Amino acid sequence: LAGMDRTEVRRLLGRPAEDVFFKLKQERVWSWKVSDDGQRQSFFNVHFDGEGKVTRTSRNEVTTSG
Repeated sequence: LAGMDRTEVRRLLGRPAEDVFFKLKQERVWSWKVSDDGQRQSFFNVHFDGEGKVTRTSRNEVTTSG
């Protein structure tokens, strides 16, 4: 994905569940929920630079109460 623009990523992965802009880093992050087992949610994240190009991807898990 590195180097792809937002249009290309959207075409490949669909609409993100979340779109967050981090002003201090001048970075936009799109996130997609990839799993949810009731106790943990897993997200795939795509990070864009100020020009709208992918710089990296990441994955994180969030523990939910239930």
